[in-house]
Amino acid sequence: MSQSSTLKSKDIARMMQNGRPVRSRSFLVFLEPLSDEDSDGRSTSCEAEPGKIAFIAPKRLGNAVLRNKYKRLLRAAFDHAVKTSESHYICDKNNIIFMAGNRLAGQDFYDIANEMSEIFARVAEKSTSSCDSKTSKRNTL
Repeated sequence: MSQSSTLKSKDIARMMQNGRPVRSRSFLVFLEPLSDEDSDGRSTSCEAEPGKIAFIAPKRLGNAVLRNKYKRLLRAAFDHAVKTSESHYICDKNNIIFMAGNRLAGQDFYDIANEMSEIFARVAEKSTSSCDSKTSKRNTL
């Protein structure tokens, strides 16, 4: 994801209130599916605007140097997880926030990347099962 696809502060606050949280051992992920309509009520396609992403570390984790280190670690693990899995589908369909947790400090880079891949797999499984159930409901109507 490029720099232009980062979330703004007001979007992060809204997502943390309304987004769907997914827990991991080292971090917390908030997902917000992209809507099919913009604020004017016009229909938009997900292909026109891919999902946005943010990496945050709360102040309780330490000073600015440590928080920035955790955010860099999450960002690098995310890049690795996206390159090695089919998670780009989830990234294109959702706005995502990764929040560093207390246990991130002792984790290895590859452990964090594997956790991200596992989360992407869980989210993909849930989204395909919900799409399948919506399709079956439509077919029965």
